[in-house]
Amino acid sequence: MLDRALFAVLILLALVPVWTVDYMPTTDGPCHTYNAWVLRQYNSPRHPLFREHYEIDHRPLPNWLSHAVLASLMFVVPPPAAEKLLVSGALALFLLGAWMLAGAVDRERRWLALLAFPLAFNQLFQMGFYNFSLGLGLWMVVVAWWWRRRADPGLGFALGLNGLLLLLYFAHLVPHLLALLTIAVLWLVTLRRATWKRHLLHIAILLPQAVLPLWYVASTDSATIPSATPLATALRHFVELHVLYSLGEPQTWLGRLVAVVFLLLVILTLAEKLRAGSLRAALGEADAFLLVAALGVILYLVSPEGVGSGIFLKNRLSLFPWLALLPWLSMSRWKGFQRSLLAVLACLAITDVAYLADRYRAVDREVRGLVSAAAPIAPNSRVLPLLFDRQSGAIPFALLGHAFSYAAIDKGLIDWDNYEAGTGLFPLRFRATVFRPAIYELESDPGDLFLRAYAPVVDYVFCWKMPDDVPVAHFLRRHYELVADHGPVRVYKRPDALKRRLAVAMRCCWAVGRGKQKREDGEVARIANLKSRSSAPVFWF
Repeated sequence: MLDRALFAVLILLALVPVWTVDYMPTTDGPCHTYNAWVLRQYNSPRHPLFREHYEIDHRPLPNWLSHAVLASLMFVVPPPAAEKLLVSGALALFLLGAWMLAGAVDRERRWLALLAFPLAFNQLFQMGFYNFSLGLGLWMVVVAWWWRRRADPGLGFALGLNGLLLLLYFAHLVPHLLALLTIAVLWLVTLRRATWKRHLLHIAILLPQAVLPLWYVASTDSATIPSATPLATALRHFVELHVLYSLGEPQTWLGRLVAVVFLLLVILTLAEKLRAGSLRAALGEADAFLLVAALGVILYLVSPEGVGSGIFLKNRLSLFPWLALLPWLSMSRWKGFQRSLLAVLACLAITDVAYLADRYRAVDREVRGLVSAAAPIAPNSRVLPLLFDRQSGAIPFALLGHAFSYAAIDKGLIDWDNYEAGTGLFPLRFRATVFRPAIYELESDPGDLFLRAYAPVVDYVFCWKMPDDVPVAHFLRRHYELVADHGPVRVYKRPDALKRRLAVAMRCCWAVGRGKQKREDGEVARIANLKSRSSAPVFWF
């Protein structure tokens, strides 16, 4: 009972950093929130530009879950609050999933879920990968649910398992496929000759889950993005849990400390099993989770950096082996040590939350300044954000990368840096007939952007920390009107006279722009590589 109460209190504490800021300090979170807001207001007469520039992709894509939840919450609360509710739910789901998974084999081991607290605020979460974060929690729920009910594969079991897996698919494809792989490994290891007929039912039950992934893979680009990370380096990053490093150097030490605790528990668990006297007596069905973790490590090491437009695959896969160990770890012979370790893990969780709350507030001040500087922009305009520095202070992470999307929500703007709508991987996408700046060109080198070609569709240019000597600055000074100059922010408005002069030129630019947009579909990986080079301490794969 004490463990359960402590876990509940720590979950509430984990939500404190989220609710002490006005805006969630993530890289892609603002973009997801903006697109969910567009879905919510798509047919609203107050925002006519949304229907003109965007279209809803009704196909069963894996990234629907967070957008559907956000858009639904926006019927009740404003978009920033809806985002924080979604993030709070994702964190709670992750931690409760860890609680279920840790107690899947033995309920007395649920306290080991405290090991998952530092893993909750990982790089993928901080990058604003909300669908993957939801999928990570659902993966643990699905595996724990299957394990505890696998002995009775009846109708209720089939409906429940397929319902959970369908929800997981609409969150993210990677944890969905890993859930199927995990269940397959556990099923094979625990297969017994006496019950083989009952076990065969699991295959029939899981067959429907192959339909949507097969459709998705067949309908999207499946080219791989090879990993340039040496095997030894990748292994070191995994062992040191570098996936926790996002907001500063202290998280590097946190990752190493958590890895040491995991290693200690693995040693104690192995020592406990070796006391059985023979290998046959030591091995049990629960050891299948150790096999899942080992296979997860191998999969992580041999995986490419991405598949198709899906990137940061190694980062994502690095989390699963650690979590797969939770139901296998055991401390039954070390009861005296358990309370001490429980206190250490609780202190680690509290310290991490305090550090995150401080970092979040520091970033939030900068985001609020960026959003407020967009005040001169007229509602229902098309805005080109040019961010020349996407990091916030000394934090080695591009947390300001899409912060302008918050301003776009307030005013119903078309955000030309809406990378999500240009990928074809999300529920909202740009219309094929819309002439727009190429996202890769916009994010890779904004200083050399050929703005003259895009000026007909750019009502305002929002510049963040723009140097005075870049070509785009010269063009703006000559052809646009400066309407705001506040510290690192400059806002330029296109004069009506320029719009008329460029109306004819736009027809010529159309052919050039369409060619760039076609090439852009194959350049998503190049954006990832660019971010890797510009933020080397963070994107270490």
